[in-house]
Amino acid sequence: MKQILLALALFVFTLSVASAQRVHRVNNNTNAAAPYTTVQAAIDAAQSGDTIIVEGSTTSYGSFIINKRLVIQG
Repeated sequence: MKQILLALALFVFTLSVASAQRVHRVNNNTNAAAPYTTVQAAIDAAQSGDTIIVEGSTTSYGSFIINKRLVIQG
């Protein structure tokens, strides 16, 4: 019985890790510490279900194409 419960717990944990959503930060300000400077680069790196946070800037981020299910904030 303990082995079955352990196997089930391991299976559920594996599923939750495999489907983990990631957050991608975008900032085009000079010397910004964000990993992306364009929204399109963040979209290209993201997987369906990820979140992209677009940080404030005085410079336009321009246009971009969203081709997957994402959450975009900013």
